[in-house]
Amino acid sequence: MISADWSIMDDQNAERISIPLSALNLLGIVVGFCAPLIGLDALGAWGFGLVFLAGGLPASCRAVAELFRERSIDIDLLMVIAALAAAAVGAPAEGAVLLFLFSLSTTLETLAMGRARREVEALMALRPETALRKNALGDVEEVDLSRLAVG
Repeated sequence: MISADWSIMDDQNAERISIPLSALNLLGIVVGFCAPLIGLDALGAWGFGLVFLAGGLPASCRAVAELFRERSIDIDLLMVIAALAAAAVGAPAEGAVLLFLFSLSTTLETLAMGRARREVEALMALRPETALRKNALGDVEEVDLSRLAVG
């Protein structure tokens, strides 16, 4: 189930959702701009509508959750308002491009954060469990890291 609070989703689920949504946005942009070139204006409008759904709906959910949870306006809300305002003044293509770029940047950020988190976890897995310590007699002994203290 898709949570309105995407910040608590794990990286794998966020990637699974973010990538297909960006692909739908790309499809909508391509259809929206190419369909009128071959005389299918109505199909172009459906393409932009797809972008507004695939790009605007997740951003709207995040924005509303942030608005009620933190009582603050975030970038998601501003992007959705700007896209809706563009559509309201007769420029749905510009609003769709805005939502597509925003969706793409969110996907790239999600992928980068997931990769960074996995790399840090891999580094933590390489951390030793024991250390060598010189005791008062000058002998070296192996001790558990939890038993080490400064000094």
